[in-house]
Amino acid sequence: MEGVLSRTIIAFDCDDVLVPCAYKVVQIYNKTYGTQVQPADVYGGTLETWGVSSSDEAQRRIEGCMRTNAEEFLLPFPEAITAIRGLSRTYELHLITGRRDFLEPMTRRTLEEFFPSY
Repeated sequence: MEGVLSRTIIAFDCDDVLVPCAYKVVQIYNKTYGTQVQPADVYGGTLETWGVSSSDEAQRRIEGCMRTNAEEFLLPFPEAITAIRGLSRTYELHLITGRRDFLEPMTRRTLEEFFPSY
């Protein structure tokens, strides 16, 4: 359409882009289960690394850690706040996430508190 101004869209992920998710998950998981999981293992560790016999068990444990410590997953990286503020001046911003449904209220709270007009 001629004469319509449009802004370039930038989409970004929530976990480990806005919020330090992997680090928090392994910190809580290791404390809870006495393991030595590393943040990189969140995206490809072995069952042995997670101290479980099935991926379903690992997912249940991770979800349990996240549910029990939900407030840990609210605070964004300070650099993310600064970057989003700067980008929002020029670009249309969209959040894309693969977070589980139970994290939606918490994710919305984070967006409303730290990124209210972006």
